[in-house]
Amino acid sequence: MTVLQARLYCDYMRRIEAAKTSGQAVRENLQLLAEFFNTSRRVIYSESVDDLLLAAKTLHFTMQQIVLPKFAALSPEPPEPIEKSIFDDYDAEQDAQAGYVDETADRWLICKQNVEAVTRLAIRVLRESYTDAQREPLGRLLEYVAYEIEHTEK
Repeated sequence: MTVLQARLYCDYMRRIEAAKTSGQAVRENLQLLAEFFNTSRRVIYSESVDDLLLAAKTLHFTMQQIVLPKFAALSPEPPEPIEKSIFDDYDAEQDAQAGYVDETADRWLICKQNVEAVTRLAIRVLRESYTDAQREPLGRLLEYVAYEIEHTEK
């Protein structure tokens, strides 16, 4: 999976999670497949449902079970437990009414920001152009970042 494909995936996952109907979520998944594999929607729509389901499940598995854990492995500290307050539901309701969106709760926005940070690192450290950095395999860049973090701390 390239950096560009990971960015696309994060954008589409935000849309899929925000979908109001299952039909809208399915359409977003089909558009994700078309853009991810750089093909037209006509080609995607002509495939069998079984093939589309297999492609979507494989893509989601790769990103969520292989790539995202590599991001988590970059931090040597375990995530801090979040203590729930009895006022959390009320606060969330008030924030929603006021139109406030908590960007720290949007995991796909955070993932996209992390992908952008890795892109900036590739540009600075590896002296790549933005276009070249977008074509790099994300897994390779994450392994490089993990190596740099490990050896910088020592």
